[in-house]
Amino acid sequence: MPLAPPQQYEVGTLLMLRMRGHSRTDGQEYFAPAVVLRQHMPNGEIEVMIWDSTAGTHYNPAYPVRDLSTRGEGAERELFEERSNVGQVLFSPVRFAEAMDLVLDMQAEVLELQRKAMSLERAQAERQLAKPVEPPAPTPKK
Repeated sequence: MPLAPPQQYEVGTLLMLRMRGHSRTDGQEYFAPAVVLRQHMPNGEIEVMIWDSTAGTHYNPAYPVRDLSTRGEGAERELFEERSNVGQVLFSPVRFAEAMDLVLDMQAEVLELQRKAMSLERAQAERQLAKPVEPPAPTPKK
């Protein structure tokens, strides 16, 4: 089975990246936020600016989005994704743009409904004015 292509990220995507453990983390892995500046194909490495409170903010020109490994032997040997190095996507410019399009569409629909409601109110007021005025009822005689 061939290896699936890497996940693609748009420029401006904010994500949490797996950081290798070091002396300040007692060797424990952790995640740090980063912004994608570019993605390189075919392997999917991302050029990122990482905000890392334990190792300092830094630029990485080719951060691997996944760790690959091999299994099997000879003709049965295959490459597979051992794990993703992206913990979570915090912000996607494409999803944000899609959400904004939905908001703008809903706003246009609300404005159209308001316009129709005002038109109906005007029509109702015009009907009320167009009704013939009836003379007041006569006063009852005693």
